Amino acid sequence: MLGRPRGRPRRVDRDWRHARHLAYTRYRCQCRFRSETYISEADWNEIWNTEDLWREKGRHNHGLVLAAIDFERGHDRNNVALVRRINLLRLRRNFQAGLGYSHIPDHFIERRLDETSSTT
Repeated sequence: MLGRPRGRPRRVDRDWRHARHLAYTRYRCQCRFRSETYISEADWNEIWNTEDLWREKGRHNHGLVLAAIDFERGHDRNNVALVRRINLLRLRRNFQAGLGYSHIPDHFIERRLDETSSTT
């Protein structure tokens, strides 16, 4: 019987705060696996502080992703921003080929962590 669900059915209407916590846990584990620095959960919650931003997060081309502004530095409070995934992929491809920026230009940044402290 292929396709038959096992165990408890998945709750589709999960609270976005819980989903945000799970995403942070996955982010932290991935950073540990890569031996990279990572931001705290409080900083993660501060940058993804609204449900509207959370809905835009994703792997599609125009989804928001958390990225290091300077590619050669790790993730820290002063070096992370939300950017559109398509822009990040273009910049990283050029950076790896030695053709472009080693950081994310300001006009690609949707939201920085230090900008969120002035909002609610």
